[in-house]
Formats: sequence, C-alpha cells, structure tokens
Amino acid sequence: MTAIQILETNSESLVSIIIPAYQAEKTIVSTVNSVLSQTYPYWELLIVADDLQDYQSILTRQNISDPRIKYLSTKKIRSNASNARNIGLQKATGNYIAFLDADDRFMPQKLELAVPLLREYPLISTGIRLLTDENILLMDVGCQVTSGAYPIGKFKFINYSGNANIIYDRGIIRHQFDTSYNNFADVIFIFEAAQYTTAFYHLSDSMYDYVQYRDSLSKSEGVHHRLIRLKQILIKKLEQQEYPLISESTRNDFIHFLKISREAESVLLAARERNESLSFERIIKKMLLADPATAFLSKTL
Repeated sequence: MTAIQILETNSESLVSIIIPAYQAEKTIVSTVNSVLSQTYPYWELLIVADDLQDYQSILTRQNISDPRIKYLSTKKIRSNASNARNIGLQKATGNYIAFLDADDRFMPQKLELAVPLLREYPLISTGIRLLTDENILLMDVGCQVTSGAYPIGKFKFINYSGNANIIYDRGIIRHQFDTSYNNFADVIFIFEAAQYTTAFYHLSDSMYDYVQYRDSLSKSEGVHHRLIRLKQILIKKLEQQEYPLISESTRNDFIHFLKISREAESVLLAARERNESLSFERIIKKMLLADPATAFLSKTL
C-alpha cells in the first residue's frame, strides 16, 4: 500500500503529528526520521516553519520525501511554538493529534502502542527519556510508574517534565493554544483537557526522546523569573475558577502541583545563580517523592 493509499483508506485512525520548527536545520532530519520509522503507518506530518526556513529543501537534500509530510509556515520569525501548533491544528486532517518538537524524537512503537488506547481514553501520555545533545541519558520521566488509567488531575504529577509526549482525540478534546502562554502551554492544555475528560491513560514505556540543549529556551536568561510569575498567575486563575468545568478535586490537584512546580523553579533559579548544574526535572522529582499527594504513585517516579 502506498503512502497516499494509507492516507485515503485510514482517515478514522489517522494521526496528525505537528512539529513547530524554529532554527531546526541541524535536528529536523533525525526528528523526521523518527516519524518515518513508526511501526504504525497511518499518520500525516505537518512541519510548521516559524523561521521562514525551507524545511522541504533541507529534507529533500537528505533524500527524505514522503507524501504524508506537509510543509506549512507561520510566515513569521519566532512567532512562538503555540502559534505554529495552532496553524498545524487548522490544517490537520487526522482524528488524533500528536506533538513533536523539532529537536526531539519518537520511539518506533509510540503510535502503534498509543492509538488503540484512544478508543477508550481521549488522552494518552507516555514515558520520556531526557537526553543531552550528545545523546547521553540524563533521566527517565514517567517510565517507572505503572501503565494504566489515572485521574486527569494527576497528569502533571506523572508527566512533570512537559507533555509533548501526548496523543489525543481532537473530537473530544477541542483545543487551540493560547499564544500568550508559550512557556507553559503544556499545562494550559491539561487545564482545558480536564474540561472534556476526567481520566487519561499513561504508558510507562519510554516512547519520546526529549533532548535538552545547553542553549535551550528553558535555560535562557530570565526564563525562571517568568515561569515563577506565570505559575502564580495560573494558581490564581484556578482559585478564581476560570476553568468552570473542572471538578473541585481536579482543580485542587492542579493547584497543588503548580505550587510544587513554582517552588522547584525557585530552587533551580537559586542554583543557577550559584552556577550549580541542576535540572528542573531532578529538583521537582525529589519534591514530588517527598509529598503526601504522590502516595498514589509507586514512589519510583
């Protein structure tokens, strides 16, 4: 079966994978190859350039060409990843949506394992591997907890590093990214998802490689101050019930996580000011393991 026939005959099970691309010339080939290596063939890939770059030419020079790959553009330079994802969502034709950052990678079985679960749960997350840009494993996140269904309020307690590792049913979870929250768009997504579903399914298998670069956005100057302020704003929004369809228990879970996350950001900021090398993930993992709210986990985060 050709790639075109795959798209035409399996539209109900089609996964639209959206990649926002900014200055991704050095990484886009390995990222796209991780999609081409999927054991589940029913996907389309939307690469949304946010830097006016011609990624089709870059990939073609590496002999990468597939009719399932679509090339889009924000027609701007660094409008932000949330805007790029929204453009991808507007053009996506699949019932299921997955996100992939332009310097990260899917493991080959990610879609094959996740898609069948979407028949029962509208939101799926997987374990991730945190790697350096030299492909050295830093730590696993969400890989030691038991695979299974969890209340949506527990999502960030398991997926505390981010949630580019998700795949969801867009017919149930209807979402457009708020472009004013680019640094914390993953948490906003979960707040909105909680208005459509009370549970998600977590696959403990490591199906997503999250590559952390020394000069990444998450480490840029001033970002920690911004994140601390933003987390406080989000706590207030939840306390003021800005998401009215979220249950009280879920709201309390979100607030509790954000307070822990805010504290972890403050610890990380102090460490960076002392030129100490620490990661947000290691700090918040330690805090979560010491917190009574994580008793539902196996204590092997």
